[in-house]
Formats: sequence, C-alpha cells, structure tokens
Amino acid sequence: KRLDASQIVEVACRHLGVKPGQERRRLRDSWVRPVVARMLNRYGGLTQREIAVHFGTGTGKSVSLQLQRLSAALGADRHLCKLVKGLEQELQATRNAAKH
Repeated sequence: KRLDASQIVEVACRHLGVKPGQERRRLRDSWVRPVVARMLNRYGGLTQREIAVHFGTGTGKSVSLQLQRLSAALGADRHLCKLVKGLEQELQATRNAAKH
C-alpha cells in the first residue's frame, strides 16, 4: 500500500523537526530534501521526476544526485542513519495502520 505524498511529507517533516513546506527549500548541507525524497520514493511510489516536480526542480537528475549523496552518507553518519531508520519505522507503522 502506498501512502499519500502529503501524508509522507507531514510525517517526515514532523520527524525531522521542520515545518511542512520547508522540505522544498534548498539549504546547503541539509538532509531534509534527500530524506523526504527517499521516503516519497519508497513509501509513496513516486518517481524521481515526480519528486522533482514536488520540490520545484527541473528534472529527476537533481533528485537522483540527492539520493546518491544520502546513500553514501548513511554508511558514515550514525546519527543520520538512526534518524532515517526511525522515520522509516514511523512510515511503515502509518502504512500498516492504513491497511486495517
């Protein structure tokens, strides 16, 4: 079951400690956009191009680069890894609750 994109953004922003809508802002060295992009892809089934439209960027290439950067950082940054795993657990629980 896929979650609605707005629901994913709401849960992700709450988990990351930012207001919904701030995931669209481009901030240097911020993990908000890459993490939200990953969740939209995994739990919402959105393509990189669709995620790019959500963020207001031109193509899916920017999203692809963000996802690559996030994947590389997850192996080295334990805090980021814990943050992402906690968010994934929360979204999985939300998905399971929607099934019933």
